[in-house]
Amino acid sequence: MNRLAHHQGIHKFLTMLRLPLYFSKPVMKHLAHIVDAMMTKGFSGTLTDLHHGSFHPNHRTTLSHFFTKSPCDEETLFRQLQKWVLHRVERIAKQNNHPFLFRSMIRVAARLGVDDSNKKGAVQSVDCYTIGRPVRHVPGT
Repeated sequence: MNRLAHHQGIHKFLTMLRLPLYFSKPVMKHLAHIVDAMMTKGFSGTLTDLHHGSFHPNHRTTLSHFFTKSPCDEETLFRQLQKWVLHRVERIAKQNNHPFLFRSMIRVAARLGVDDSNKKGAVQSVDCYTIGRPVRHVPGT
């Protein structure tokens, strides 16, 4: 795959998320270009900015077709990213000796994922730490 030098880190991150198991090489290439463009200064979210900021070798309509007709499953991408974020939170919580923080994040994630049908009051408040002290509490836990 032809990559720009700074795409190597992006591709490495996407590989660490195990996305090549779920997405084809062309999709991975588009994802790397999209991430690159989104990190560019002045990115406003337009397709033109996406094409210009990512140094995408193809025409802008190629990106348009990717967004409208791609077999890329967004849920898989979000699920893999969520796993990575939760793993990072767990590691940081253990390093800082705050296992309570991780348990709270897991409870919130479980409520968001499982209790999706009960949208009213699914998450009313969240456990979080500000300088090592709990701020709010998830009801019923």
